[in-house]
Amino acid sequence: MVNHWTLILSLLFLAGGLSAQSVILDDYVRQGLQHHAGIQAKTLGVQRQEAMQQGADRGYWPQVSFGATYTLAAGGREIAIPIGDLLNPVYSTLNNLTGTQDFPVLDNVSEQFFPNNFYDARLRVTQPLYNRGIRLNQEVQDRQTDLARTQLTIAGRDLEEDIRVAYLQYLQALDGHRILEDVLALMEEQLAVQQSLLRNDKILPGELARSEADLAQVRAQLVQAGARSDQARLQVNHLLGREPEAEVLVDDVFDELPPAGSATPAIRQEELSALQIMEQLQSSVLRREEAWRLPSLGLQLDLGSQAFDLDWGPYALLGVSLDVPIWNGGRQQYKIEEARLAIQQTALQREDTRRQLEWGLQSARTGYLADRAAYEQYDARLEAERRSYRETFRRYQEGQANHLELTDARNRVTSARLQQNIARFDLWRQWAGIQRLTSSSSL
Repeated sequence: MVNHWTLILSLLFLAGGLSAQSVILDDYVRQGLQHHAGIQAKTLGVQRQEAMQQGADRGYWPQVSFGATYTLAAGGREIAIPIGDLLNPVYSTLNNLTGTQDFPVLDNVSEQFFPNNFYDARLRVTQPLYNRGIRLNQEVQDRQTDLARTQLTIAGRDLEEDIRVAYLQYLQALDGHRILEDVLALMEEQLAVQQSLLRNDKILPGELARSEADLAQVRAQLVQAGARSDQARLQVNHLLGREPEAEVLVDDVFDELPPAGSATPAIRQEELSALQIMEQLQSSVLRREEAWRLPSLGLQLDLGSQAFDLDWGPYALLGVSLDVPIWNGGRQQYKIEEARLAIQQTALQREDTRRQLEWGLQSARTGYLADRAAYEQYDARLEAERRSYRETFRRYQEGQANHLELTDARNRVTSARLQQNIARFDLWRQWAGIQRLTSSSSL
């Protein structure tokens, strides 16, 4: 049986592809694969299946058992034995001939059928000589073990992607919080200028009141952004199997864009392998069902002792058993048909899954490259919005722009920064999805 920690360590090689871009994320993936309860449960499931496989592999080993019975009996049916009627005439004649009484008179007796004060102790050895069902059962268990291992691999890759996405959501929430902090600082600066203009009677008190209301709204949004980042951190720690309040480190590698990726990536194989193994498993089940008519041959040896009154009565009994199924009401034909239909269904499902994976990968890659190309315009747009805000702010101080123009210019800067933040992390999430579709991590 594969050791529990061997299976866990084999999953640690999941950290590839995207996580190769980040040492921190690579370490978090390892932690998740080591401590996540779902992966541990899947690992125990593999160990359980391996134990069942080893048990099936010993189907042809002999079995040895010890059994003993001790019987006390009274009453019940009896058999009459007329010993007196048979022997007394002979004994009487012999006594007359010899002139003696050496031959006594005998009474008739009876013996009960149930043995009283009787024991039987034996050591029984059974050895299958030919049983096609044992070999086919070994084959089924082998396929089920392969399937359990593949499902563990799939679960590990799914967890890896979940950790990546949760970590990216946490970083995005932190970036959103920082953007709102910058907006707050900008508005506080604007408010200080407006207070100065109000003292010099260059603006009306209503403009200052509107700015104070906008500032209060941004502060409320900042509180909400902080709550979202806390929720994202909790999700990361949940997937890593850590305490909820554990610190989540930030890697600035995600300030940049993900790589463009391979021009011709291949679809992932685990799901297809699982369906192929399932098809092989169902074929083994079909062969097992079709072999129900085959005879089974076995050997049995009993070594023991049996006697009354705990006396010693050794014996040996050797037997050969042959079992030939003939008819079971036609139930087996339906089982065979069920197994054949299951094979056809799995084959169609595997082909459909392959097509979906190919389509999904092509669609994801096309969308990713298009979004990556579109992202390039955000830097220029953001710089233009910032320049527009600075010019509007200068004109506002000079009395050449009104409060509405200034607010609109500031909101455009904020919107551009938030949209750039969303677009960048969307690219990283798409990249993580492509990694999952291609199984690019080195599991």
